[in-house]
Order: sequence, then structure tokens, then C-alpha cells
Amino acid sequence: MEKLKLVNINKSYQAETQYYHVLKKISLGFRDRELVTILGPSGTGKTTLVNIIGGLDQYDSGDLLVCGQSTKHFRHQAWDAYRHRMIGFVRQNEQLLMHQSVLENVELAMVLSRETRTERTKRAEQALVQVGLEKEIDLMPKHLTKVQVQQVAIARAIVNDPAIIVADEPTGVLDSDASNQIMALLRDLAETRLIIVATHDQVIAKNYSTRIISLIDGKVQSDSHPLTDQVESTCPEPLKSQIANKPSLSIFMAAVLASKHLLAQKWLTLILMVIGSLGVFSLALAFALFGLFTNVIEPNQAPNSLLILGFALLTFMMTMIMLGGKIYLSVIERRKEVVILYSIGARRRDISRLFIIETFIVAVVISLLGLVMTDSIIFQLNQIARPIIQYIEPLNLSAVAILGSVMIVVMLMIGIIPARKAARKAPALTLRMK
Repeated sequence: MEKLKLVNINKSYQAETQYYHVLKKISLGFRDRELVTILGPSGTGKTTLVNIIGGLDQYDSGDLLVCGQSTKHFRHQAWDAYRHRMIGFVRQNEQLLMHQSVLENVELAMVLSRETRTERTKRAEQALVQVGLEKEIDLMPKHLTKVQVQQVAIARAIVNDPAIIVADEPTGVLDSDASNQIMALLRDLAETRLIIVATHDQVIAKNYSTRIISLIDGKVQSDSHPLTDQVESTCPEPLKSQIANKPSLSIFMAAVLASKHLLAQKWLTLILMVIGSLGVFSLALAFALFGLFTNVIEPNQAPNSLLILGFALLTFMMTMIMLGGKIYLSVIERRKEVVILYSIGARRRDISRLFIIETFIVAVVISLLGLVMTDSIIFQLNQIARPIIQYIEPLNLSAVAILGSVMIVVMLMIGIIPARKAARKAPALTLRMK
């Protein structure tokens, strides 16, 4: 029983009114430990094939067998678990997060597991030592060479100890010396696991592969070492039980990732929070002045005093629109993070949760700042204007709780739209990212 087997895999794409048959009846079996090169020029279906093997894309017909189990009826969550438990990804232009250190970039692959911070750090350090980056653990990505970036990518791919590493053109942006270094590393890793590399480089394939599969026009043209005999694969845990233990992004870990992103853009975050708190302040102060005008100064001029409240409400809504725009920009800016999380098995709800938590953090801080500012201003107005006007009632705890809760809910509702959009686009973004 092979660990991985493809049976008559077909895949087509539709572009406007035309269909493109990318993969045509691909049937392949793989050994537990080998470095397989999928070789062919651009447009032959290499990337589509490795994306299907990696669970990023789904086939139209045929079957992909994992440890003898069919994936025909896999739903989204089953594929998410498959990517998390079985697959490690290495890409052509590796998506490292620039605001996180080398160690943190590797740890990102473990955010879906419920391990302690100490355990995550220990495993990430071991993976970095394995790829030869023990001295670069605390560096930021901007200080790395191209080959070191790919080494970090490989460390992140192996840190969860997956059975299969899928590498799509891992040497595509490297010179020959760097390419040889990366392929030598992958060859060493193939002693303990299955490595599948998509490339157009015949020299790389010949020098480092234990098996070369040539694709031409979506068909297997040749296979240098086909699997002809039945093999016994090591599947330490049944796939069903692995999938039953579905990975998920905890609220705490989502808050950690959101906080890191907000701190990485500290000046933009500070400006947003100050402007947002001014919108909250204007609305809260308007409520206080509304009570003063209607109950003390001009009891019969309530319609006029509504203008104050209306203007404040308009200011608040403009601030909320600005907040929605910031969250939308955050979704665009964090495409790398979305791609990485989806590749390691994050569910769509996990990606949505990440942005909702970020919105919640911003909303709470904005509301607290605005309400504290309102209370301070009311206190100062009472000290200055007491001889002229009646005492302005400060916001009591119940008013603060109600106003704060309403404002947080409104801000969350605004943030839900871009958060869901990010989750919905995660699969397409991942397939587009090389």
C-alpha cells in the first residue's frame, strides 16, 4: 500500500468560454523515501499536479489515495487536515513575513497545533539547525540572502514532520550555486520522507533526483523509476484519525498574530486609533451635551439639540468607514500570511477569525480611548464653565458599558466583511502565489 497514489487524475480549467484540459489521466505511485522531480516546460501542468498532491487544488475526476484511503469525498476541513498533517510546502518565491524573525516565521507553521510556546520554539530551532541556519535564528528576513530565505522555507516545511514535502520551482530565483545548495538539502531530506519537486531545470533533475517524471501537455511522457511492485508504507497514524483531530487557530493565537501585525505597523495603528477615538469621543460627548441642553438649558429645544447628536453620529460613522478601509487594506497587505496559513491547513474560518480578532483589538482600544477622553473633557468643562452653565453629568458606568459595547459591535460588524472576503479568497490566493 503506497503512502501516495494518483489514479487517472484529470483536471481542467475554464477561462471565459474555453476549457483547458491541464492534466490527462495521470496515474502515479510514490515510495516513502525518494526525491521525485516533475520535469517539464511551463504550461505542462507541473504546478497543477503538485498543487493537487498538496491538497491546495482538487482534481475533477480520478482519485488520490493517501495510505490507501480515497480522497474523492473529502470536504474542505478534510483537505485542511491533510495539508496540516501530511504536507510541507516550499515555493519559488518564498512567502516570509518581513515583520517576524526567522524563528517566528518557522513557528508560524505550528500555530494550528495546541503546543506550548516552549515546545514550538524548541522544534523551530531544531528545524533551523537541520537546514544550517542556527546562527540566523534571530535575524529578520530582510537580512537574509536568497538561499537563506529558501532554507527558512524548508525549515518551516519540515517543522511539523510531514510525510511529504512538495516544492514548486524551489530554485527558480536562485543562481546555480544556491540551487545546488538547496537541492542538496532536499536530497538529504529525501532519506526520511517523500520529496516532490516541480522544475523545468533538466540539470537539477538529473543531478539530484532519484526519479524523474516528465510531463508533456498534461500527460506523463516518461518515468525513470516507476513504482511497479507493491510497497509497504509507514503510516504511523490512520489518516481518518488524523483528520478527526482537525487543526484550528485558537482565539489566543489569533490575538498574538493580530497583535504582531498591529505592532509592526505601529505608526499607522497609532494614527488609526487616535482618529477612531476622536469619533467615539464626539459621539459620547454629544450624548452628554444632549442631556444638558434638553434637560437644563433649553428643555423645549430638543429638536435643535438633535443636530448636535446627528453631527456626532455622522463623525462616528465616517470614522467607522475609515476603520473598515484599514481592515480591508490589512487583508490586502497580509496576503502572504493568508497564503502561509492556508497552506499549512488553516480553515477558512481560522483566517476569518484572525481578521475579526484584529478588528476587535482595535475596536476595544478605540472605544476605551474615546470614552476616557470624553470623561476627561467633561471634567475640564465642568471646572471651566460651572459659573456659566449647569453641571454636565459625567458618563456613569452603565452609560460607558452601553456606549462601549455598541461601538465595539458596530466596529466588529464593519470588520466582518473584509475578514470573510479574506477567508473566501484564501484558496485562490494560494494557487496564484508562486
